[in-house]
Amino acid sequence: MSPNSQPSGGRFATRSTPPAPPVATVRAIHDVRAAGLDPDGEMPRVITPVVNGQALLMPSEAGGWFGVKVATVEPCNTTVA
Repeated sequence: MSPNSQPSGGRFATRSTPPAPPVATVRAIHDVRAAGLDPDGEMPRVITPVVNGQALLMPSEAGGWFGVKVATVEPCNTTVA
């Protein structure tokens, strides 16, 4: 499957929203924290081993929205400057 193709039913997005400018991101974080979001009260993060490292899954729910941030870690990667 190519990166721009959709599975049957077309339920998955093929494009993501461009990132917000840093100032808007900081403002959004400030606003959601001021509205009562407590990161310590969030769902637990999940660390999952994968062949070349780990996948970190970070679920969050606030204001009627739910999302999952996904990060990967490859401890043996020596290309980091």
